[in-house]
Amino acid sequence: MPKDYESAAQLVSGVLSNKNTRPVIIILDAVNQFDDEKQSNILSWLPRSNLSPHIRVILSMINDTPPHKILNDRLKMPMEVEVTPLDMAARQIGRASCRERV
Repeated sequence: MPKDYESAAQLVSGVLSNKNTRPVIIILDAVNQFDDEKQSNILSWLPRSNLSPHIRVILSMINDTPPHKILNDRLKMPMEVEVTPLDMAARQIGRASCRERV
């Protein structure tokens, strides 16, 4: 078991880039809201080369924040999907759908 963050990040990076790794989906929301100190390290576990074909990583963050810039500075840029805020009609549909399920 790794004893420090750097060793753990290297281990995770190796596992995520290994073609034999079982399918995994990793979702991290609001990456830009981590403490400034943690923002610089939060993506160090993510392989800089190719992920295993069975791995998907979904990160949400605001454009032009430090983590966004770190990802865009990589040689292999990630696929980026911009998600805009919901308009009022979509919000009302979402609220109504939630009420129906309760």
